[in-house]
Amino acid sequence: MLTGTRAALEGGRLVVIVGSWQTTRAGVLLPFHIYLGCAGLHHLLPLHPQVGVVCFRPTDLRILDLPLYNTTATLDVRRSERVRRASLAPRSAEVLTPSDWEQGLNRRPGRFRDLALPASSFVQVSSWTGASFGRRRRPVFGRIARSGPEPSCLVHARGEITREEEVELSTVDFLLVDIQGLRGSSRFEAVARLLNRRSTERPTVLMASGPCDLVSLAEGGTLDQALFCQVGRPLSPIATEIRLVGRDRLEAERKFEFAFGGLKDGDPTDVKLLSLAKSAWWACRQRFAGAEQENELRKFDAAFVGLESENPTKANMLRLGKELLDRHARDEQLETERRGQVIEATVSAHGASGVLVLTRNWQQPTSFAPNWRRSDGAPRTFRLWA
Repeated sequence: MLTGTRAALEGGRLVVIVGSWQTTRAGVLLPFHIYLGCAGLHHLLPLHPQVGVVCFRPTDLRILDLPLYNTTATLDVRRSERVRRASLAPRSAEVLTPSDWEQGLNRRPGRFRDLALPASSFVQVSSWTGASFGRRRRPVFGRIARSGPEPSCLVHARGEITREEEVELSTVDFLLVDIQGLRGSSRFEAVARLLNRRSTERPTVLMASGPCDLVSLAEGGTLDQALFCQVGRPLSPIATEIRLVGRDRLEAERKFEFAFGGLKDGDPTDVKLLSLAKSAWWACRQRFAGAEQENELRKFDAAFVGLESENPTKANMLRLGKELLDRHARDEQLETERRGQVIEATVSAHGASGVLVLTRNWQQPTSFAPNWRRSDGAPRTFRLWA
């Protein structure tokens, strides 16, 4: 990540950091690591920079309040950087006055020595409030940082990026845009507008967890001149195997819809009957240890008996559906097929690790448990969870 950031700062360009399908939650700390000397890139930013972070997640703001930075070490880094810049020839017009928090620490050298403070103590973090950027609470240093240049961070935490906010963010010295897991076409359009407005000579880092995050931006040409950097290790391929059961599924669904098609969505009684019928149908279709009748089917049978006494006409209309469920409950071929595939998949699973078997109750695994050994004869460890 630091390699891509260095390229953005040195070249004054947009750099896209793409993760290998892995999300980096601490990326919001990148501008603060740079400014406070933890990344070795502070010489590439102004002495008192204004940075921007577009993150869309309130959790990113909470990360800025984690106590991570030592006051004494950070003060030494900033002092050395001012000395270095003052020795440059010719001298630049940059203001070398200590920042507000540095002046506050120098007035109280012993009280705040070797303290671990969050990033939001050293940098004034401001969030968009709807009309302007409002200052957030500045822990510890908010009371002592009263004069001097103020490093600032403009944070977009939630909602859409307005035109006014877009103008403010486009002029910062360093911009971090985090689109990891971002959803919504309007938000991608707002990010694209911000990147297109921002000068090509200003360093910008765009973080994405994978190529899918970049599809919407790539289609509009926003990333045409960007430099791409990949971080993280590629995911190892996962070997999968599919075993088919219930090949008559589509035909069975059509029969179910025909049998219960007379029930109305607006009638509470019909809605309850249809819900019970669907639960019973799925329970019968997915059973593989037919020791006794499924609970779902018993509940439907009870509701059907009550309907026969209250409304014989409607019960007679659903007679076809009742017979369909009874046939599925007695279908030993489908049950045998499903049970055989479960046994085969469990026993023939590759690897030396154990196998987790999920069942609805404790009777199901005992009703079909085979000789729990792998195909090579070695015993296999099983964990049953009902």
